[in-house]
Amino acid sequence: MRRSPVLRGLVFAGASAVAVSFPLALGRFLWPQGLSAGAEFIFWPASGVNVAGLLILGWRYWPAILCGILPAWLFFDQSLAHSALGAAGNIMEALACWWILHRFGHFDGRFDRVRAVIALCGAALLAPFICSLTVPAYLVLNGTYPRAEFLQAISNWNLANGAAILVLTPFLLALRQRVWTCRERPLETLAWIGAGVGLGLFAFNAVFRFHGENYAFLVFPFVIFAATRFDPPETTVALVLVLATIYGALVVAAGALPAGDVPAIAWFTQAFLWVLAATGLSMAALTAERRQSDHRAHIEQTRSLEASLREARARLDSLRYQVNPHFLFNTLNSIRSLTLTEPSKARDLISHLASFCRRALAPATEPLIPLHEEWTALTDYLAMEKARWESRLQIETQLDPALAGVRVPPLLLQPLVENAVKYGQRTTPLGVLHLHVTAAREDSTLVILVANTGRWVQPVATPDHTSTLVGLNNVRARLAVCYSTQASLTFTEEPGWVRATLRIPFHTLSAS
Repeated sequence: MRRSPVLRGLVFAGASAVAVSFPLALGRFLWPQGLSAGAEFIFWPASGVNVAGLLILGWRYWPAILCGILPAWLFFDQSLAHSALGAAGNIMEALACWWILHRFGHFDGRFDRVRAVIALCGAALLAPFICSLTVPAYLVLNGTYPRAEFLQAISNWNLANGAAILVLTPFLLALRQRVWTCRERPLETLAWIGAGVGLGLFAFNAVFRFHGENYAFLVFPFVIFAATRFDPPETTVALVLVLATIYGALVVAAGALPAGDVPAIAWFTQAFLWVLAATGLSMAALTAERRQSDHRAHIEQTRSLEASLREARARLDSLRYQVNPHFLFNTLNSIRSLTLTEPSKARDLISHLASFCRRALAPATEPLIPLHEEWTALTDYLAMEKARWESRLQIETQLDPALAGVRVPPLLLQPLVENAVKYGQRTTPLGVLHLHVTAAREDSTLVILVANTGRWVQPVATPDHTSTLVGLNNVRARLAVCYSTQASLTFTEEPGWVRATLRIPFHTLSAS
């Protein structure tokens, strides 16, 4: 359900007011005596909330940030002028971030691009100076801060605001979009969160108890794992968990932390989280861009393969329809002759012709067909040739039953048999052509042999298109399309015989 603009503005104003109240309340709870240079803020969550609010709702919602005046003025003893100046600084800071992200980062609602993350880092570095210069200057001028603490205040305030922008702004946008890949790996996600919380509490408890600042770097693998294993939204969760463990460890260790050391330890923690957030977000964006690039490359490769497949099928269809029409004329002439003398044979011949044409001319749904279907088409063709040549053609065929389901290109054998009949009749000395067609397996190869009596004659192109050269080239072209260079067609001549041998490795074949 879509909220009204007024309701959205009120929600934004309430979130901004809560974000202002949290660090003020925490500072008063942990250090009721107060700290120098505003270090009690540690982080300023309002900066991240305000920037996220403007990015989500639009820059025209900036008046909602003014609600941050109320809690600071009413509940935390700040003067109205101080609270108003702080709210004005927060507004200008949020508007500056909004402008930088849109002007330089080409922001589109997500931080999954390196350009957007770099713009966010730049905004988190530059925009906080609006608050960190104006408010401490005002406090120094009215005597709240001593002049000696002015530079310390600028440093602490700038990092407090900048770190909050880097951590909370991407997180709140991810929270609104609700796109989490970690849901697909619940056990891994729970282990990752548990490890991160444990490492964070241990590391920052050690930092705040002065066991060594290097302990803080224990949380780096936790964030980097999220950046490389998951997506940018999960990286923002990791950063928020680190921020939560910092606050948790601070509450536990506050009693052992001398007030005079808080500004320095706060500055280190702020700077560390700033660098951690910038590193994690940048690596997450780089990983996301690489994944997107790989995905686009995969899509392009798939499209290219599909286009190649369509092209190959189109070529196969084109080649498949290049059936020499000359044999059709001869067959029709044979039928005409038989209709007067032997009508039953004419009817059989018409049946064979219809069956052959149906297989030859019907649109192909698959580029390959079972060998037994190809053998049936060959049988129809041979029946037509037998009707034409009668006793002058003796045919013998043999198909290994185990090979019946092997898939081959359609009409692969007809051009070979047509070539054998045409030139075998011309070169067979006794006038009777013997034709043998066999299909067998030799080791890991399908071998189809078309042997005929006679001599080898090299087919040549003819103006009347009666040459079998087109058909033989057709066979070679379809073998190349289907099997690349792995299949072969060779012709050999032996005394009194010509053999056409077709070889296709079995690893390129499929069975039905």
